[in-house]
Amino acid sequence: TLAYLTANGLTITDACGTDNLVVTSSDAEPTGECPWTIIRTYTVTDACGNETTAQQTITVDDTQAPAITGTLTAINDEGCSPADATPATNTLAYLTANGLTITDACGTDNLVVTSSDAEPTGECPWTIIRTYTVTDACGNETTAQQTITVDDTQAPIIDNTNLTNINVECGIDPANKLSDWLANHAGATATDNCGDVTWSHNYGENENVQCDGGAITVTFTATDACGNISTTSASYSIQDNTAPTFNETLPTAEITAECDGVVEAVMLTASDNCDTEVPVVFTETRTDGDCANSYTLTRTWTATDDCGNETSFTQTVTVSDNTAPTFNETLPTAE
Repeated sequence: TLAYLTANGLTITDACGTDNLVVTSSDAEPTGECPWTIIRTYTVTDACGNETTAQQTITVDDTQAPAITGTLTAINDEGCSPADATPATNTLAYLTANGLTITDACGTDNLVVTSSDAEPTGECPWTIIRTYTVTDACGNETTAQQTITVDDTQAPIIDNTNLTNINVECGIDPANKLSDWLANHAGATATDNCGDVTWSHNYGENENVQCDGGAITVTFTATDACGNISTTSASYSIQDNTAPTFNETLPTAEITAECDGVVEAVMLTASDNCDTEVPVVFTETRTDGDCANSYTLTRTWTATDDCGNETSFTQTVTVSDNTAPTFNETLPTAE
């Protein structure tokens, strides 16, 4: 219309007046993209067919970014490292199915989804911030973030097939038997979905002798890189089954003596593989014979350790009177 043209910058006159002027227009093919440029030509024609043209430049552009509302559902992955995180799904369908509403002024058919992951933070668990970018055909973009947590929550698996309890003989078994048993986790083995495990135990260095056969329990713990643990237990007993031994050379086991020649009993001491002080109990029993000076002495030395292991030695002394009496005075002449 003439009114539009004059209202938008043109002054239009005609020798015969403007009442009969006719306005037409045509658009050239658009050029460019985002923005698009269109040259519109207006033709003003008078009643006699005389015409004049004026051009107008029209620029069409989309400057509105896609609109995103909502929050992406967080992902919790079981894994051994950030590499085990769920891969990104760069589709509009994924984003809308997981918490987002996405619209665009020009429609959603041409929207493109891309993503990038930030460097993982932390360890056991690892946290990854994934940024999804939604871009329209004109390069306008909007982002949404998703939190991905990767953690190893699976404890090691312990195999007790070869688990053993042990008895250690006090002072006799090789010194490394107990330490080897501890170092080998009593024969247990462990595997973990993420790799190696570290073993520990609560052995308290209890080296007391268990005379009654009692056992000391040790708990073995397998720990993986993320601190997940599994435990097993076994026991050891430090036993004393060895009797003491006498320190001195033992006297003759059987001796005979005249009634006036009985020797005193010797004193014996004893040593033990476990006890530092071993008592030796001495007993002597007399058994009378046919006459007053004929009898038997039974001497017994018994050494006993704290666990009741004992060693004994018995000596038998046979005392007899085989010597006739003698006169004290000078005997008179026989004949």
